[in-house]
Amino acid sequence: MSYEVKIHAPADLSEKWYVYIYSTGKIIKKFYKGLAKEDNYADRMLKAEVLKSFIEREIKAGWKPDASGLPQPENNRYTIAEAYEIAYRSLSSMDRERTTLSQYKTHYNFFIETLKSQKWEDYPISKFETYHISLILDIMQNSRGKSNNFFNHHLKNCKVFFKFLVRKFIIKTDPTEIIEKKKWKTKEKRLLTSEEQTQIINHFKDFLPQFVTYLKVLYHTSVRPKEIRLLRCGMIDTERWIFVLPEEITKNDKKGIIVIPDDLKNDLIKLNLSNPDYYLFGIATPHSTDREKTFVPAPYPLALNTANKLWKQEVKDKLGIDSDMYWLKSKSNNDKMRNGMSLDAVRISNRHSNTEITKIYATEHDIITMQQNIDKFGIFE
Repeated sequence: MSYEVKIHAPADLSEKWYVYIYSTGKIIKKFYKGLAKEDNYADRMLKAEVLKSFIEREIKAGWKPDASGLPQPENNRYTIAEAYEIAYRSLSSMDRERTTLSQYKTHYNFFIETLKSQKWEDYPISKFETYHISLILDIMQNSRGKSNNFFNHHLKNCKVFFKFLVRKFIIKTDPTEIIEKKKWKTKEKRLLTSEEQTQIINHFKDFLPQFVTYLKVLYHTSVRPKEIRLLRCGMIDTERWIFVLPEEITKNDKKGIIVIPDDLKNDLIKLNLSNPDYYLFGIATPHSTDREKTFVPAPYPLALNTANKLWKQEVKDKLGIDSDMYWLKSKSNNDKMRNGMSLDAVRISNRHSNTEITKIYATEHDIITMQQNIDKFGIFE
């Protein structure tokens, strides 16, 4: 008996979608699994195609659709090494930050290496439970003599891989879901004092004043490293004085609207912004060593670590100030709150989805809030 697997995909998304098996002139089975959760045509079709492919694979492997019982993800016969490779190849092809893709690659290599060291690579992925994944991560950590931070970092990537496998119907449940991070004390942020901030500004004014404008963008707008590197002159709305960041350069793939305060505006109006395609903080010629031609409106983007290297060389090494450049974001958030800006307004300026995230960056949120309300404590009398 021959079977044909098809997709019922009405243009009206309010109608039911399903994948069905057609045989002997009739539909013998329908599958609706999770298709209605996708709210746009392309995503729903992608999910339907994956389900269709899975059903076809099961039929080819010998499953008889007209027999009782539905095919299940755990019957797909993938080994853990095969499934992890599928996840890795798919995740690596997505539009992600270069550092994120590099982390995926490192995690994949370490994970597979550990599987092979235990001779587990040929076991079906359906056999791996929470205990086994936690054990793999422990072995990865201990065999390298690494800290708990290493475990937590690879746990984060492991969760990404297994969530992908669930979405693609390769496994039914995510074994990493209840694995908890190990205790790890992160490096405490050492924020600039007002005096140090002024010292840094005066230092760069002497030989690279355009870098002060770069730092002002970081301080006032909390833009992310990729965003500021790819920021172009045409992304500045000089009528409303806002940055309009296209979704191609933002972290959450959504258009970003950022207000430009007067302190930054006064710097930007002095720049030649006439070419909308020029990078706001670019370089005139690739690999140029002429500092005057860096961090200026130019046709080429700066190398990834140019700003960080400059900060380390001039601020950390020469001035002896041990504070990271991107911690300006936290100092800015604290300063905004001290100036009377509400936590929610700070959240909006950071483009955070909720204030809990903002509190991570507004490191002095609690004490500032209490100080601003000190007159409401009353008198004990």
